[in-house]
Amino acid sequence: MIYKITAVGKGPKDWKSSYGAMKEYKIKLKDETDIIRLNQKASTPAPEVGQELVGSIDFTDEFGPKFNKEFTKPEEKKSNYVDHHEDIKSEWAIGQAIIMLNAGKDLPKLEDVEALASDLYSMVERIGKNELDDAVDVTGDEDIQQSLDDIDF
Repeated sequence: MIYKITAVGKGPKDWKSSYGAMKEYKIKLKDETDIIRLNQKASTPAPEVGQELVGSIDFTDEFGPKFNKEFTKPEEKKSNYVDHHEDIKSEWAIGQAIIMLNAGKDLPKLEDVEALASDLYSMVERIGKNELDDAVDVTGDEDIQQSLDDIDF
């Protein structure tokens, strides 16, 4: 539950625990009539009026009502990594198509490059997914050979 601090008592009480130096603050929370104890590490900033706390109030504590903060995991850092795997495969396929089609001649036609690059890209996809079967000649791909056969050199 979320609670809003409406008042903070003067001077915290210093004490030690297995966590190290601690401070106990007396606070008032909106919609609560009791004075609530808030214990936290000495290094934690002091509570302030208007601050919101997430947690619960333990009314059964032997020293009086005590606020139990709810601690949440810190958010995991989000990586700025962008997967360019598909872009790299596309660029490779286009480059290979240009090399295969150019082979010492004039620049190839764009539609020829696109057709062959598409076939090369598809081949990379199939190889990456281990979808090649025993019937496919590993020295060449039938689609690529057909693309080359269709091009007028």
